[in-house]
Amino acid sequence: MIYSTTGIAYLSLFIVLSYLLYRFLGYFKKDRTTVSKFFFLLILPFWILAVIRTIGGLFFLNNSDFLKLTVDAAAFLEAIGLAMGGYLFVHIKFPKISPWFGFSPILILGLIAAFFTINSPFQPFLESSGAINWDLSSISFYVLLLRAFIFIVVFIFLILLYTQALKSPDSVLKKIAQKVILFFFFGILIIILNFIILTIFHLDAIWGDIGLVVLSLVLFLSLTTKKLLAFQKK
Repeated sequence: MIYSTTGIAYLSLFIVLSYLLYRFLGYFKKDRTTVSKFFFLLILPFWILAVIRTIGGLFFLNNSDFLKLTVDAAAFLEAIGLAMGGYLFVHIKFPKISPWFGFSPILILGLIAAFFTINSPFQPFLESSGAINWDLSSISFYVLLLRAFIFIVVFIFLILLYTQALKSPDSVLKKIAQKVILFFFFGILIIILNFIILTIFHLDAIWGDIGLVVLSLVLFLSLTTKKLLAFQKK
C-alpha cells in the first residue's frame, strides 16, 4: 500500500492533538471553568480535521473526491475552532464584554471562506515527492488570504493571553508561556507557508508536510509542562 508524507505528517499532528485533547478534557472535568471548556472546544475541531486528513493521506490517495472532501471539511472545522479562540480571548481579556463578540465575527468570516473554498474547482493530487498537493492555487487567492488572516488574528489573540504570564515571578509559569507562544508563532509561519508562499511560488507540497511535522514537534514540547492553563489564575 502506498502512503503519503502528508498522511504521515497529519498522523503526527493527530497523535499530539489526541494527547492535548485528553489534557484539556481532564482540566475541564476537574475545575469546570469556561476557559478549560473552550480550550477543549478549540482543540476538538482541529483534532477531527487531523483524523480526516490522516485517513485521506494514508488510505484514499487515489480518491480525489475524498481528498477534496477533506479540504471542504478543513475549511469548515477551521471556522469553528478559530471562533472558539475568539471567544476565549474576549472572555479572558475583556470580561465585561460578551465573549460572543469574539466568537461571532470570526465564525462568520470563517464560514464565508469555507463557502468559497467548497465551491472552488480544485482537484487534490499526489505529487511525485509523495506529498498531497491540495491544489489551493485553484482557489481564489483572496479566499486563501482570508483564511490565513483569520488564523493569524486568532493565534495573535492566543499569544497575547500567554504573554501576561511572562511577567510572572513563577519560573514554571514563564516556561509554559514561552513554549505555548513559540507554538503559536510557528503556527503563524506554517499558515503563511501553506496558504501564501506555496501558492505564490508553486513550491512542492512536501514543504507544507515538513512544516506540519515541525509544528507537531513544537506542540509536543509544549505538552511537557503540567499546567497549560495556569495563566488563567493570573
